[in-house]
Amino acid sequence: LWALDPQSGQPSWRIGFEDPQGAGAGPAVLCRRTAFWATRSELLAIDVTAGDIIDRTPLHDGDRRPAAALAVGPSCLLIGNASRVAAVSLVPESRE
Repeated sequence: LWALDPQSGQPSWRIGFEDPQGAGAGPAVLCRRTAFWATRSELLAIDVTAGDIIDRTPLHDGDRRPAAALAVGPSCLLIGNASRVAAVSLVPESRE
């Protein structure tokens, strides 16, 4: 996954992995200042300003099919593959 500087067109940062399990499983989606990107084994949340990984969530599906599609809604991230779709809330829990 690459980010390009809008002024120069040069890469600002790059995230990628050499092993096949770390390969991207589809395009990233953007929500505010966070890009979500699925690899074959985990979901990454990346700060788009600096390119830092801010969260890693293991992805496991009983049939071992990787996540193939991501979509962002008003308050959730949808993660889908050939057998199911899961929704993850993007609204922080209240600490009251």
